[in-house]
Amino acid sequence: MKKFEELGYTVHGEVEHEGKVIRLTQNAYLDGTHENPYYSANGIDAEGNEYEITWDVVENWKELEDESECCDWDEPKSVEQID
Repeated sequence: MKKFEELGYTVHGEVEHEGKVIRLTQNAYLDGTHENPYYSANGIDAEGNEYEITWDVVENWKELEDESECCDWDEPKSVEQID
């Protein structure tokens, strides 16, 4: 099994989900609709499985100047493995 670094990805953060560390392969970006906004990013685990991770925005996210405060980054809304 190749190590994450050998897979050629750049790490943009990581989340832990069900005992696995999933490293983000892109920066999280604002997604969804005006009525239902959320942040989304893709990630990969040590076995090479790919995931789509989403986070809910906090209630006052539009008023925040620091995007790092827009979500609870440690608690994703969903972590879905991509087939």
